[in-house]
Amino acid sequence: MNWWRTLATRESAKEAIHSQPLTQLEVLILCLDAGENEVVSTKDLVNLAVELGVAAAKKWNISTVLTRGRGLIIREPEGWCLSSSGKRRAAELNPASLLQETSGELYECTKGLENTNAKQFLEEAIKCLDSGCMRASVVISWIGAISVLYQLVLKKHLASFNAEAHRRNPKWKNAQSFDDLANMKECDFLEVVCALSIIGKSVKQELEACLKLRNGCGHPNSLVLGELRVKAHIETLINNVFRPFGVRF
Repeated sequence: MNWWRTLATRESAKEAIHSQPLTQLEVLILCLDAGENEVVSTKDLVNLAVELGVAAAKKWNISTVLTRGRGLIIREPEGWCLSSSGKRRAAELNPASLLQETSGELYECTKGLENTNAKQFLEEAIKCLDSGCMRASVVISWIGAISVLYQLVLKKHLASFNAEAHRRNPKWKNAQSFDDLANMKECDFLEVVCALSIIGKSVKQELEACLKLRNGCGHPNSLVLGELRVKAHIETLINNVFRPFGVRF
């Protein structure tokens, strides 16, 4: 288990344990889910329960309690672990852990970014995701991604970009800055950079889908987003913009 998931899950597990009535088995399921290792010894499980504020676990018959969790708990030579059904039960008891795991995975992706602005945009988008601000996360991550592409064009492809933009629209005034590029509709911008082979056709199609979602999130409407949809949006931007182009020129 990654360190960020362990820390995040322990915090949310502690909250889940003390905010709802739980059986001893359910408490131990949450403790196993928050363990540093997949398999947790009885001794470490008791210590973890105490760490999460359940001092009474010292007096529990841990083996007897866990044995009752048939189908949820697996007994290994080294200790105890959750079955797939047990992991699902842990997620039901502590749904916040799924969001924190997602955020942790995305934070790991920011470590390779050298472009400071891109990294800040992405980190802010992930913080919005952490806070449950799904629409804001979509919008901010898109702003970060398009700023990376703007920088790429300004530093390496400005002359060819202006030539292609003018070919498509004779009224286009040559861009010299971020603000100039922003005068072009983002959907048209994607068409131009694709025509120049800065991005491929398939990447353009994925980014168009991200732009469509961003537009839906940026206007008053009844759109409701879940964590997985927002995560997929951010991962698309990470894999196709932030990672390949989010470097310091």
